[in-house]
Amino acid sequence: MWRRINRPLTEDKFYEIKSSKRISMQYTKVTFTLSPTSDIAKDVMQAQLGELGYESFVDTAEGFEAYVQTDGFDLAAVGSIDAVVPGVSYTFVAETVPDTDWNAEWEKSFASVRISEDVLVRSPFAASEGAKYEIVISPRMAFGTGKHETTQLMADWIVSNDVSGQRLLDMGCGTGILGILARMRGASEVLWVDYDKWCVDNTVENLGLNGIDAESADVRHGGAEVVLDMEEKFDIVLANINRNVLVKDMSVYATVLRNGGRLVLSGFYDIDIPNLVERAGAYGLTFEAQKVLNSWARLELIKNK
Repeated sequence: MWRRINRPLTEDKFYEIKSSKRISMQYTKVTFTLSPTSDIAKDVMQAQLGELGYESFVDTAEGFEAYVQTDGFDLAAVGSIDAVVPGVSYTFVAETVPDTDWNAEWEKSFASVRISEDVLVRSPFAASEGAKYEIVISPRMAFGTGKHETTQLMADWIVSNDVSGQRLLDMGCGTGILGILARMRGASEVLWVDYDKWCVDNTVENLGLNGIDAESADVRHGGAEVVLDMEEKFDIVLANINRNVLVKDMSVYATVLRNGGRLVLSGFYDIDIPNLVERAGAYGLTFEAQKVLNSWARLELIKNK
């Protein structure tokens, strides 16, 4: 079944989808066969393909299918990606797919995702299921429908901790899902930030779908630098981004956190935890807790008082 990109290893690009408009584009499908199959190799390869403009992936028994707009297909670039995992090799076959109503395909592939007993993420066209926290998301191609382990790990942290009355930064917000859940849980202020303008627009749209006044909400376009000039510190910083970005921007997260504030990170594997903890320590952030789900990890760090 078709699904949109749902990975934190790369900052996903996406195009705008209007639910009432047919999206018709010419795509090339590249079918990868891995030997032997490896979930880690799949994720690493898909991350590299995402940086080449690939917009969606479908897992298969032998590997996965990757889709890119035909005018962006580069045979040499595809052949240069690295499976990274020792002993894993791959072959691929490319073909142009027939003209398809991708909007309709997306609607068929995403209806609702139960993150936990209390948290449900659903599309605007799916029926309400009466969950305690029911988040309506029109994800287009932004990251954050609740399907990926890292989104689940971050949502679990928000539900398991008292964020009421807290000032919170949702860094690399994607669809805005984490900040929206935090607002439902009583966060007093949320700042949503993403480097991709489409994500910013999508977050504003999703705020409205969840009854949050977009006019009064603070949603900003840019990277970590856009928060450096803020006078008031944050109680909580959430960042579900890839490892390299987390390492690069760690100093910014520490700078904008109040003393005793909490930094919650995901978007990386458990093997990356020591490197991130060491990096955080250089900026006065100490390890508090970690959680792993299917090799994906979440870190909670405290800014020293």
